[in-house]
Amino acid sequence: MARALLIEEVEAATAIPRATLRVWEQRYGIPGPSRNEAGRRSYSLDEVEYLKSVASLVRRGARPKQLLAIPRDEVHRRARAADREDAARVRRHPVLSLMKAHDVHGLRAHLRGRLLLLGISGFVDELATTTQDVGSAWQCGGVSIFEEHAFTECVENIVREALSMQPAPPAGAPRVLLATLEGEHHRLGLLFAQAVLVAEGCDCISLGPNVPSREVARAAKAYECRVIALSSSAGANSRKVKSSLGELVKGVQAHAPGTAVWFGANQAPPRLLMGQVRHLPTLQHARLAARELLGKGRRTK
Repeated sequence: MARALLIEEVEAATAIPRATLRVWEQRYGIPGPSRNEAGRRSYSLDEVEYLKSVASLVRRGARPKQLLAIPRDEVHRRARAADREDAARVRRHPVLSLMKAHDVHGLRAHLRGRLLLLGISGFVDELATTTQDVGSAWQCGGVSIFEEHAFTECVENIVREALSMQPAPPAGAPRVLLATLEGEHHRLGLLFAQAVLVAEGCDCISLGPNVPSREVARAAKAYECRVIALSSSAGANSRKVKSSLGELVKGVQAHAPGTAVWFGANQAPPRLLMGQVRHLPTLQHARLAARELLGKGRRTK
């Protein structure tokens, strides 16, 4: 007889938090675990396989309430169909297919070819979309964590190589300080923004990710920067972002008055800071802001 799994083992196997499993059990009667001799919930292997199918579809946007109300065979059928569709999409996607083939050298060659074709600014525009595709594939289980990390390292190295080959900014070019605030460890968005600003002719200095607000303000003064450009990922904690941005604005007022603050993120800055922080939701917004800074364009909202 196959061994039943405890709730923590089911959590590890399905990526469904145990608290969620308990809520589903209470609300919908599913899953329906038995109890072992110690009185703990135990789940059969069939139950775990069913929960894997549910989790797979939930990651793709399905609603648990609807899934748990239909026959289990139908849930399995939908999960298998979604897997086939994702596999086909990966095969059609040049980057995802190379990632899944674990062809790192092929991936580098492909990305370098796109860089040569598009130039650094167009290249990072394309990379922004590709990175979203990779993130979506990871959320659906189509890309492993190690594959996503290998992709990120490859992209970072190529963009940094391209930045190192850019000509020096012209004399008197406005200096832009780039950073992510404390608690934000994602660096690709920051790197893409740097590439766009450098391509437009800005003099960029990057502090990298996870920098305390007070240090960003002090650096802006030390480097005599016209602009502080921040990057924030979609998964950033909104409360932490609000606090860090508020601290930064106060620091800029104290240490580097007159320095503009640009905030590159999908989410807008807190309403209270809207007059002091300029929201740039896309790389194109950053490009237009740079042109305005350089006197090449009009103010964009």
